[in-house]
Amino acid sequence: MTAMVGTPTLTIGRLVLRAPGQNDTDRIMALIRDEAVVQWLARVPWPYRRSDAETWVAGAVDGAAKGDEYAFAIDKGGLIGIVGLRDVRTAPELGYWLGRAWWGQGIMTEAVGAVLAFAFDALGLSRISSGVFKGNDASLAIQRKFGFMEIGESDFPSLYHDRTLRHIDTRLSESAYRSHQS
Repeated sequence: MTAMVGTPTLTIGRLVLRAPGQNDTDRIMALIRDEAVVQWLARVPWPYRRSDAETWVAGAVDGAAKGDEYAFAIDKGGLIGIVGLRDVRTAPELGYWLGRAWWGQGIMTEAVGAVLAFAFDALGLSRISSGVFKGNDASLAIQRKFGFMEIGESDFPSLYHDRTLRHIDTRLSESAYRSHQS
């Protein structure tokens, strides 16, 4: 893995992926407060407060400074979602969410594609894990487009639901990613 500190800015077609900042907290808070969005997210507290957004942004900045987390604000004239990699040095994991007004437009597919290219090309990762709660077919379809394979199911805690939910665990190897790009 190539050491890289700080979240770079990635420009892809109609989107800019950039580091989130404290000026994004109100927008993050507004988008995450939509129950249609948060119901699919594991680690997001509910109800979601401004302090939660501030804490998350501070953690993302700190993680990027250490080179272990790369959170990207999906910017299309303003923040509309987040895509990122966590635990890059030990067990890389992809996560993402998008505000409901932008669902079904291919935006997350573009953003995930850019972050996967960054992960495999710039960081030199060999594999990335992810997953979805059962029933989140749209998110699973995005992962399948890039070659993620279902490797099993688990019980995964959801802060929003305040219980564990069935989770489809996925993994993408660099070779599977490359074969889906050709």
